[in-house]
Amino acid sequence: MRFEVLLLLALPLAAQTPAFEVASIRPSTAQRSSGAVCRATKPETENVQVVSDTFNLLIIEAYEKEIDRFDLPDWGKNGFDVSVKMPRNTSVDTCRLMLRNLLAERFHLVVAIETRQLPSYFLKVAKSGLKLRPVDSPPPDLLASSTSKTEEGRRHTIFRAAPMSRVFIAVETGVVLGSRRGLFESEFITDETGLTGFYDGELEYEFPSTESPSTQLGHAPSLQDALVEQLGLTLEMRKAPRKILSIRSSDHMPTEN
Repeated sequence: MRFEVLLLLALPLAAQTPAFEVASIRPSTAQRSSGAVCRATKPETENVQVVSDTFNLLIIEAYEKEIDRFDLPDWGKNGFDVSVKMPRNTSVDTCRLMLRNLLAERFHLVVAIETRQLPSYFLKVAKSGLKLRPVDSPPPDLLASSTSKTEEGRRHTIFRAAPMSRVFIAVETGVVLGSRRGLFESEFITDETGLTGFYDGELEYEFPSTESPSTQLGHAPSLQDALVEQLGLTLEMRKAPRKILSIRSSDHMPTEN
């Protein structure tokens, strides 16, 4: 396989990246993750975060907006208690840079980012025409503009004045989970609809609850068919460049606080 770009990223110098004012990492005794360092940040009111997370999830959080797939080791499932203090008005993006720097400093982490041409899905308006119904005004509550439930092998989502971003999330969920069960050739998906308004509609499709596609119940259309018939959207497959992150080198335990 031909790699178009190979970039080794090592961030050993705090001067290259913003740093937390105070940071502590210790092996965790928690049984599960208790949050995220940056995604829970409220820059205007809070500047301290205390979480328990695995090493792999910390890497994913630090790079999640720039990377399409993470190839991470089994030992990265080890958990750590992380406590950080950051300057006020620190944005989520800046916090992620701080987290990268912290991982490089405390674990001597070096990652490799490879750009590969991989099969990918592109969400487009179907030739038969859009069946989502445009509405004039945005929703009063963005998070409530789409609601989903799964029952008896069916996934049912209702859109009420939903922006395309909410519709895309619903479709992306089906593609990603379906790919893990052998129903799709790729988990990568990109929105190419060009839709910028707000829409009403419903999407219901077959959603097997096990990893084997042979357990499908046959009581609802596939996601591909439902998209065309119910929303007027379609999935087109073609190869596209995707960024893959793997660990080049790293300590398994952090240096002392």
